[in-house]
Amino acid sequence: MVRAFQPQKPDSEDNPGAKPYQDPHAHCLALLELLTVLPEEFQSSRLAQARRAQLREALAGEWAVVCGMLRQLLQSQDSSVQVKEKVLRCLSSWVGLNVSLGETQELVQDCFTALSDPELFDTAVETIVTAISQPDCQRFINVLLSLMPLVLGLYDQLKTAAQDGNMETTHGICRIAVALGETHSRVLLEQLDHWQEYLALVNMILFCTGIPGHYPVNETTSSLTLTFWYTLQDDILSFEEDKQAVYLQVYKPVYFQLVDVLLLKSQYPSQEEYASWSSDDKEQFRIYRVDISDTLMYVYEMLGAELLSNLYDRLGRLLMDPQESAAWQDTEALLFGFQSIAETIDVNYSDVIPGLIGLIPRINISNVMLADTVMYTIGSLAEWLADHPVMLGGILPMVLRGLVKPELSVSSISTLKRICRECRQDLAPYAQDILTVSQDVLVKEIHESSQCMWLMQALGFLLSALPAEEVLGRLHSLITPHIQQLDSLALQE
Repeated sequence: MVRAFQPQKPDSEDNPGAKPYQDPHAHCLALLELLTVLPEEFQSSRLAQARRAQLREALAGEWAVVCGMLRQLLQSQDSSVQVKEKVLRCLSSWVGLNVSLGETQELVQDCFTALSDPELFDTAVETIVTAISQPDCQRFINVLLSLMPLVLGLYDQLKTAAQDGNMETTHGICRIAVALGETHSRVLLEQLDHWQEYLALVNMILFCTGIPGHYPVNETTSSLTLTFWYTLQDDILSFEEDKQAVYLQVYKPVYFQLVDVLLLKSQYPSQEEYASWSSDDKEQFRIYRVDISDTLMYVYEMLGAELLSNLYDRLGRLLMDPQESAAWQDTEALLFGFQSIAETIDVNYSDVIPGLIGLIPRINISNVMLADTVMYTIGSLAEWLADHPVMLGGILPMVLRGLVKPELSVSSISTLKRICRECRQDLAPYAQDILTVSQDVLVKEIHESSQCMWLMQALGFLLSALPAEEVLGRLHSLITPHIQQLDSLALQE
């Protein structure tokens, strides 16, 4: 095939009417197209198992010829951008045949030079990511280690792109760093002679997590890195204890930095800016915060009680120090971090929760987003409050204040419901206040019907723990207005 696509030279002496040179560029493109399609056709064709293995072997056996030609074309000054792009696509296609990283090493290294050409950047990223994401790569540890300096060499380009707000470039370089760091985290951790290089790669990925700007409006890169942090942590915690201790010494500080970065990334923009976002952007940001929340909960497994103390100290400084003029976003993000952890992990043994419960009433909840997070944080501590009922008195008034605000409908009612469910045996002293405020908001129809149902459920939990003779009187006053409403509806046509 390669011979057949060589342009024919005209023989002028014997054949004066011969055509002039055929266009070598067109020949080259046609050959590359054919070489790209062959492995693709093989992947999509229906073949018997034995025949498939035979064919794969035959095709893979030709890789040496193809590879030499692709390298030559990629390095040549004369090759057009079109040809180089085809070369990159061709390599991606052959990688799908399980051509190993050992056999593509030089060509993959050549692809890194293509990253400096803006026209080839996207295709080069795809090709590199495809080549280094093959699970089989782990057999070629030396090749992976030879690629490490090339990936680290992109750090400056990454920083410049982040500074200039060039989303395509930051996204592409981040994908390469994550592909190398995540797919091969365990083997790279095990190369103890190269621990500094891998730590440098981890820090490069941390930079990607903390890329400036609000997701998804000014940046879309940070979300690509979140699963990497799970993978790295899993691999570190899967080593036997003595080894694990060494890795924790190196990586714990990185994970503390990660927490700072994630809390910063979870912050809301200013209210004016947030108001200008489309509903789709707001929804994507909400999902992104859920992902951050999951990551924080996971990181807690590694950092433990130290993480909660760290968050608590920072929150304390924000709320107690008159010098600190904190933006509401700072307070909200720290509470969001607490809530992420308290929601799924038993915090009953944490010695910072009493202090946190003491700090919460000091928060000024004039901002809706902050007020929402305060409510959810209280809700996430409902089980703790059931074990420490003496703390209810300081916290309940805050929830009841939220109950009368329609904009806090979901968060305040769900929190009240959780408190009434978990702490019902200890709510007798507060029952009157809860019932008065609840009846008031029900009569004034402040909340939508689904929230009113939740509120009725909350009151059901509350009443069920009161003495029997009290329950009926309370039920009477609670239910009568609804019976009357039904009565008048029944009389209408």
